[in-house]
Formats: sequence, structure tokens, C-alpha cells
Amino acid sequence: SIAKAIEIYKDKLNEEDADTKAINESIESLEKSLEDAEKTLNDAITALTNRVDVEYHYLVDTFDSYVTPGCKAELASLAKEKDNCFAILNFPKMSKFGNVNGVVKDFKPNMPSEVEGASYGAYYTQLTFSDGTIKFVIPSAALVSNLFMQKWGPRQPYYIVAGPNYGNLTYSGLVGPDYNFSRADLDVLEPKGINAIIYVPRLGTYINSNQTAKQVPVSGLSKVHIRELVIYLQNEVEHLLQSHQWEMNTQPLRDVIKAKADAICDKIMNNGGIYAYTNICNETNNTPEVIDNEMIILDTSI
Repeated sequence: SIAKAIEIYKDKLNEEDADTKAINESIESLEKSLEDAEKTLNDAITALTNRVDVEYHYLVDTFDSYVTPGCKAELASLAKEKDNCFAILNFPKMSKFGNVNGVVKDFKPNMPSEVEGASYGAYYTQLTFSDGTIKFVIPSAALVSNLFMQKWGPRQPYYIVAGPNYGNLTYSGLVGPDYNFSRADLDVLEPKGINAIIYVPRLGTYINSNQTAKQVPVSGLSKVHIRELVIYLQNEVEHLLQSHQWEMNTQPLRDVIKAKADAICDKIMNNGGIYAYTNICNETNNTPEVIDNEMIILDTSI
């Protein structure tokens, strides 16, 4: 909005009776404000992507809609830049689009590309609440994030959050989803990476799919729980390697690291997270050049 205001003032300079001095002063002031805003934004991004001093796993969207085109895609991009974070994003009210077919055209600018972090974020439709007299629609990300947090106790961090058992949403005043989606509607939304919240009699209100925003091309990372699995494994392996920082890269150390990595993967496999894995930490990937550069390499494939 500041940049737009600057353009408006610059256009006014072309008017015959323009007060050039006052307009230039306004432009100068706005440019300074824009510079300060960009610095503040960059500082915030640097802080939020700091993996050493700042630790968090979920980035929860608080916006009802989108302030500017692409702003929700920027949240997914922020999660990608941090690299061990997942963005839980609000899909705008369905009333904004009129019908589901309007989604494909109108919301496209807000869908992140793969490079921008499509597999690091998922969109969830909104919810209808009532205080007893008035019904109102609110974003769902906060309630959805509660379900993601709850699975870290009795379940596993990489299990699916969807369906009537593990994706069920309950809260005081909750009426149901903000739109009654048909099967045809869901067939439009899900391939676009939008997780519809639906109501089914006797089952309640629940998340009906498990899609990240990465749907082209479809891969394992098109599923939310697979991205969470990769994040979890990445964190576990990173903590393992950090615990041996500044130790000599010798074969005994490499054997210890591989054994610990195998134990991490065995635990995940026993819990149903993966069905096969390979860890390599030997002379084939720890060459003399790697050792001379004071590094150690562990290659993990799942």
C-alpha cells in the first residue's frame, strides 16, 4: 500500500498545478517508511528462520482472508526457508468465491509453487460458529493446529490428521463447516491442495483430506504426513550429528553415527512411518576431502 501511494504521488507531479515541493516531501517520507517496513520484514524473516535460537514446528495462519495476493504463499515460503516447519493456512471463506468453481481462478495467485514451499503448507476451509443467536464464520487454522499438536502425545508426529477419528473438530459454539461441500466440490478442491472440512451426521465435523499445497507434480510430499515425517527424521538426524560436533571423523565414530541413525529409523519403521531405509556413513561418502574440511556426512534414504 505504501508503494501504491508513492506511485499516486508521482503521477500527481505531472499535473499542471502540482505543488512539487510538497509532493516530493511526501514521496520522500513514504520511501523512508517503505524502507523501514522492508527492513522490519527482513529482520522478522531472519528471526523466524533462525534454526539455532528460535524453535517451533508449526506456523499457524491468523488471517481470515489474504491481505495481498500471494501473502499466504509467503507463509509457506517462510516455513520452507526454516526447513523444519509446517504452515497451517486458512483458506478464505467460500462465500468470497460464490461457488467452488470460482476457487480455481480466484485463489490461484495465493497457491505457492514448489520452489516457494508448496509441500511445506496446507490449506483448510473455514468454520461456522454460533453464540446462540448469531452465526459467524471464522478461520479454522487455530483449531486444526490443536489436532496437530495433540498427536505428539499418544500418537506419532508423522501420523495423519484427518478423518472422523483423528481430524474431528469440536469446540463450544461450533456449528460445522462454512460450506456444504458435495462430492463433486471435493473432487475440485482436493487436487488443488485444499483440505475441505465437512460435516457428516453421526460422525461430526472433520478434516476430509491430507493434502499439502504441492499437487503438481503429485509425489509423496503432496501428503501432509509425509512432509511431517521428513521434517521429524531430519530433526532427529540433525540432533544426532550435532551431539558429535568436533569429534574426529574416524571409522569408529562413523560406525556409532550409523548405528544411532539406524536406531532412529528402526523406531519410525516399527511405528509404521516408513517401510525401508538406508543409512550410509563410511569411507565412500566421507572422503579425505570431506575429513580435511572438518565435516562428517551421513546419507539417509527412506
